[in-house]
Amino acid sequence: MTPTEISNAITLLELNAIKCSPFDCFGNDVRKQIYAMIDVLNNQRSKEWINARYLAENEIYATNLDNVVWRSAMDARDWMDGLFEIDDLLFPEADQAQKAYDKHQIFFNKKSDFKSTQSLHVN
Repeated sequence: MTPTEISNAITLLELNAIKCSPFDCFGNDVRKQIYAMIDVLNNQRSKEWINARYLAENEIYATNLDNVVWRSAMDARDWMDGLFEIDDLLFPEADQAQKAYDKHQIFFNKKSDFKSTQSLHVN
């Protein structure tokens, strides 16, 4: 990636940190993940550095890691290596997440209304 592309990506991630929901549905700190990505891009961190910084000793040789900050940092490194589009690194903005939640709730409310009206018609 060129310095301009990296600078633009950092700007997008900084805006994303402001506009996104602070936590994902699993309770992970999304902003912590974004700031890890910004650090990787800003300092052009290597995969070795990322492993040393974000993995605990017992995670270094694990095959299926559940470390979201490490994963985000590695994704940023992979983006710099050309494996991702920048949009793949961004988190949904808070208003988009709320709209998706509301749509989900409306669906389930309609489904429960259907069940309650269906029981009224049983003889």
